[in-house]
Amino acid sequence: MKNKKLLSLILTGLVASSILVGCGSKAPTQEQQSATTTDETKLKGEIEMWSTFTDIENKVLKDKIVPEFNKKYPDIKVKITPMPGGDDYKKQILQAAMSGTTPDLARTDIVDVAQYAKEDYLTAVDSMPGFDDLKKDLYEGPVSTNFYNGHYYGIPLDTNTKIAIYNKSMLTKAGLTEAPKTMDELEKYAEAVKKDKVMGIGIANIDTWGTMPYFLSLGGKVTDKTNTKASGFLNSAESVKALEKIVEWNDKGYVAKSLLGGEGSWEGFNAGHYGMIDDGPWWFPANKDQKSVKDNVVFAPIPKGDGGSISIVGGEDTIVFKASKNQQQAIAFAKFLASDEAQTIFATELGMMPVNKKTAEKPVVKDNAMISAYMTQLSSTWARTPSPKWADISSAIRDSFELAVRKKATPQQALDDAAKKVDALLQQK
Repeated sequence: MKNKKLLSLILTGLVASSILVGCGSKAPTQEQQSATTTDETKLKGEIEMWSTFTDIENKVLKDKIVPEFNKKYPDIKVKITPMPGGDDYKKQILQAAMSGTTPDLARTDIVDVAQYAKEDYLTAVDSMPGFDDLKKDLYEGPVSTNFYNGHYYGIPLDTNTKIAIYNKSMLTKAGLTEAPKTMDELEKYAEAVKKDKVMGIGIANIDTWGTMPYFLSLGGKVTDKTNTKASGFLNSAESVKALEKIVEWNDKGYVAKSLLGGEGSWEGFNAGHYGMIDDGPWWFPANKDQKSVKDNVVFAPIPKGDGGSISIVGGEDTIVFKASKNQQQAIAFAKFLASDEAQTIFATELGMMPVNKKTAEKPVVKDNAMISAYMTQLSSTWARTPSPKWADISSAIRDSFELAVRKKATPQQALDDAAKKVDALLQQK
């Protein structure tokens, strides 16, 4: 996910992360697949996990998390294999899966789970003992990123989302004592700061990661609830109205130039050119020493519109490969990583946002004002459409938004075209 590497520098007491583990494997025999142990604590074996965490995060995983896991599962040896992130990592997973040389489990970006599941490389975890009970304790947004074609193929590991970040002095100058709570109030704020040549709505870019918090909060939709159809949703009256509002904001000079590739949201905010941006928990630790940031920021939920206050969810999941010889052991570790016990360690040692709701109620999270603000938003987030074609779906939506903002098509025309393209992509299961 974006800016992940910052996450560990980021909050030395405020970083978003998580961990994973597993063991090398080849295709399991039928007997190995069918054999189950009623008492999970009696499980034995070695598992390998591919981990894209930083050195600091992996140290916490090895020195804190694994020992706690072994108190409950003393006969499961966990091997952590550090891996590079990004596209190269995805290629390595695909190559290993095709050759039957995957580890037992791995940390993966939430948007990649559906593709691996489609290729039949993953084990569905929703039929495993204890899954339903664990699922009740986890935030719905992160959990939903593992759902594909009727089953869950992973367990949330670490999560993040975005919230609104305001320049405090600009709020005061605009006559406000608190951050805008609604999109109407945000628009009025943007109008107030415009006279100082400041843009008050800092949409980071035209990509779905940048626009969705505004589009969805304004009432827009992407697909139906089953994620099988875009027509009638992406191009609905509500969606057209939402995109029209974004276009209107841009026409009036309210929106940051970052929307169409101009001055970046971080640079613009730090320079005092943008009165508000939205970003993840990595932003503040990386920018806290900037003159315009230090003691001069206000964190708040994405303003409410016709669709509510909706942000976008990011993060990573733990997946278990079908080729694993020790699937029960791997799933036991994957579940442990999402448990309150493990998530509390992550929050305490790394400042990460927990995927477990029980952890979110503990002082280590609640007493941290910034992380607490992100946790509040996490209860109202949108998970990018779980589809192996998500990258293409995102591009189709992005292109339609850009056409509308650049006045090369009306919002209705742009979304009608995008809906047709997304429908076709959703059929490619």
